[in-house]
Amino acid sequence: MYPDEDLIPIYIDEAEQIDIKKNIGDELFINLIENKDEKYKTLLEGGEYKTKCGTVKIFKGLKCALSYYVYARIIQFGSEIQTRFGFVGKDDEYSTKVDSKNRYAASNEARNIANQYLSECLEYIQNTPDIFPNKGCCGYREKGLGRMKIRVIGD
Repeated sequence: MYPDEDLIPIYIDEAEQIDIKKNIGDELFINLIENKDEKYKTLLEGGEYKTKCGTVKIFKGLKCALSYYVYARIIQFGSEIQTRFGFVGKDDEYSTKVDSKNRYAASNEARNIANQYLSECLEYIQNTPDIFPNKGCCGYREKGLGRMKIRVIGD
């Protein structure tokens, strides 16, 4: 897969705006972008911390979550283009039809990993009120990522 490098900044911006900002809130998002404060280093790069009840936890950080969201978009869209012959992949001078089922499954797996890493970041935010004192009013998601889960039972 050779994604168009011009599209990568677009995927990064989409992931920041759609996946990250809506979960951490606008105020914290702006602070992370504008403020290079050392207190945000653990949130961005990951590390370990103690929860409110004293348990030690480790997590990967927002940069890792963002990377997986971008990777999921690259997998999903990659180097495919819409042509008059349909949605095709440009591997060389010839085009091939895209196997959307496998691509969708791989993209979903990368997105699930990103969601888990982001969920761990949100847990870090909730457990460090000395760094993030306004978590109750600034848009941080209290429980999970606000996604609906549908489970099929039976055949």
